[in-house]
Amino acid sequence: MHEAFLQGNRRWKFVPSRQNLMELGSEALATLRNSLMRNLWLCPLTNMLPVDPVRAEDGNVYERRAIHGWIYEAQFLAPPRLCSPVTGKPMGSRLTSCFEVRNSIDLLVRRGWLRGPVAERWVERQVEDAQVAEAARIIQAR
Repeated sequence: MHEAFLQGNRRWKFVPSRQNLMELGSEALATLRNSLMRNLWLCPLTNMLPVDPVRAEDGNVYERRAIHGWIYEAQFLAPPRLCSPVTGKPMGSRLTSCFEVRNSIDLLVRRGWLRGPVAERWVERQVEDAQVAEAARIIQAR
């Protein structure tokens, strides 16, 4: 019964009742919790947890590189127009860093509340970004 609930990326076919949740075993509840938390923070463009999350003017959270690419490509449309990747409605190009989202994802992954390939890839990308930053620091110090 909870399968339909887990299938959507951000939209679920139904919200399980308290009784339905009570009938789920602990493993199913852990899977449901993991899916809900993961889907809450997934970037709609990359379908991955953002390492550098930003909020666009449409109110959605994206990976900075992905939404920058979306905005850049919109310049070359004829006529140039920027629309939300989620709603298709016009939006501005201003992006705001979301430190609270990054910190929440970090906490959820470290505590094991977010697991699986999506969380593992997020950790790998964190390590890669740290290595790139360290290399840049070393080069600048020379």
